[in-house]
Amino acid sequence: MELDLIGQDIANLRQVDWNQATRYNSINLHFNRLTNLRGLPPLTNIVELNLSSNHFKSCGLPELSSLPNLMTLDLSGNKIASLRHLPYLPTLRNLSVAFNFITSLEHVHESVPNLEQLDVRGNQIARSVDLDALAELGQLRVLFIGGPQQNPVCSRIPNMTRLFQICESLQLVDEKTASEWRTIQLLDAPTPKFDELMKQRQTKDAAATSA
Repeated sequence: MELDLIGQDIANLRQVDWNQATRYNSINLHFNRLTNLRGLPPLTNIVELNLSSNHFKSCGLPELSSLPNLMTLDLSGNKIASLRHLPYLPTLRNLSVAFNFITSLEHVHESVPNLEQLDVRGNQIARSVDLDALAELGQLRVLFIGGPQQNPVCSRIPNMTRLFQICESLQLVDEKTASEWRTIQLLDAPTPKFDELMKQRQTKDAAATSA
């Protein structure tokens, strides 16, 4: 059950009545004016927290440690430049920091060692070396990094195929397997063109099967 606090112009969590918070396992604070989490009480029942589209400039949010069962955290659409000060969150499995100002994933493994899905789309990661910390995320399966507002590093397809070498546990990057990214590299085709070719192949295979 979700505690819906979307778009309520909240700038201070002390404004919130937390008396019934133990009834919920999810809190949605999307589109408010938060810059910090002071006033957030310890809540052992919360597994999902949405802090997207607020005014956070840092991941230095120590109150997150008071959510000992947190599994999903959304910090997308803020003004965060670094993951350096993210608290240690050993239970976290899904993290979105999409559409911020992040230039490197350095130190991410120190804060979220058991992460399985990471979304860093729409940031400013420009160098392949700034992704090397992914090597320490031994349970990471899914990474989102490209798309319409891709990180500059995504402009070179070899950087995308290298991600699977950096992080051996990765299964999907932008919903494509390592084999699909290698094919894109061999074809020297931009991903929209590759998607079109794959769709044509699937249609042809389906027609052949039904014939």
